[in-house]
Amino acid sequence: MSLVVPAGIFTGTDLERVAELAKRYGSGEVSPSTYQNLYIVNVPKENLTVRET
Repeated sequence: MSLVVPAGIFTGTDLERVAELAKRYGSGEVSPSTYQNLYIVNVPKENLTVRET
């Protein structure tokens, strides 16, 4: 699951919320991208919703 972070700027409160989501829907791990976005990793398929583009 990827999270887009506009301009790569986020607060400590934002990071706390990401950590809560990572624990709830994934394994609790978060990985930053080279473009300053975040990935919640190890999310089981049953916790994903596919969006049509």
